[in-house]
Amino acid sequence: MKLGCYLAGHFCAGLGLALVVLMVPFLLFSTVHQLGNLGQGGDGLAVALGQVLAEAPRLARDLLPAAILLGGAGAVAWLARSGQLWIMRGCGLARAWLVRWILGAALLVVAVDWLNSEYLVPAGAHFAQGLEALRQPVRGREFWLRVADEHVRMHWDPGAARARDITIYRYAPAGGLRRVLRAPSADFQPEDGRWRLREVREWSLESLPGGGIEVRRRLLPEVDWAPELGPRRLALLSLDAEQLPLVRLLDSGAALASYGRSARLYDLALWERLLRLAVLPLLALAALCMGAGVRPDGGLGRVLSAAVALSVLLLLGMQCAAALVLLLELHPAVMVWPPLLTALLAVPLARRL
Repeated sequence: MKLGCYLAGHFCAGLGLALVVLMVPFLLFSTVHQLGNLGQGGDGLAVALGQVLAEAPRLARDLLPAAILLGGAGAVAWLARSGQLWIMRGCGLARAWLVRWILGAALLVVAVDWLNSEYLVPAGAHFAQGLEALRQPVRGREFWLRVADEHVRMHWDPGAARARDITIYRYAPAGGLRRVLRAPSADFQPEDGRWRLREVREWSLESLPGGGIEVRRRLLPEVDWAPELGPRRLALLSLDAEQLPLVRLLDSGAALASYGRSARLYDLALWERLLRLAVLPLLALAALCMGAGVRPDGGLGRVLSAAVALSVLLLLGMQCAAALVLLLELHPAVMVWPPLLTALLAVPLARRL
């Protein structure tokens, strides 16, 4: 039991170290970019550093597969290089024992990754939106959505739970623009599920018998708008598909796509999240295969070099697979091939090292 915990602890420590090493360059580039935006709106040093920290959970999730391969292989290789792994094997501990404890450590990493994706990534995204809103002339994040026969542009302020600078374009069934509503703000009325637009400017377009178009303009103090779209749904729509929790992707992905978002983005994010449950343990086993063959007389440097190369290929392969899924409309299950091929390459590569 103690030896197993010792092995799993070294594996997790190597993974954590590799994750930090991989994240540092990206965070430094992000810091330089944010420091270049100092002075915009209410921006200051604290806001810029807050933006960088808000990106950390998502960055950690994206780099975790490469960190497992690099850090896991390095940790196991160090144990083998120092002779500790060979002493364990000499005491009668079988390969199945090594596999069992490495898989146990990998399942622990999967659980932590799930908690990060479900809670920290969405929270970081909302926090980043709140900081980004300080730089905008109109507070909140701007985005477009489609509601029935209407196209809506608005700024959503998650801190105040209020919509600002709303423009609603209403189209006729034949496709022509018929009405435009513009309001500086809107408040949600929970008792009837409606939005109350205030100080509304309305433009109505009417076709004339001779073929022209008459534009009528008027000012309205208030207009009730009922798009069946509450603050909770708006908060989800303000997030990118990969920032949504898995639970929301499962029960709300199709509903969110009905508001004019790409359904393939939600499908891709859902498949990526589900495939991680199998991919992360698979990469842990590949790291074990690469590191376990190191002899006490050398080979650690070659294993680390190979792990770095495979980690870079894994990251590039995952990005290319996601692009191919979106561009060629392939099934999102294609995303499993980069980590699978990486794991398959690790086994013969370990024998040559």
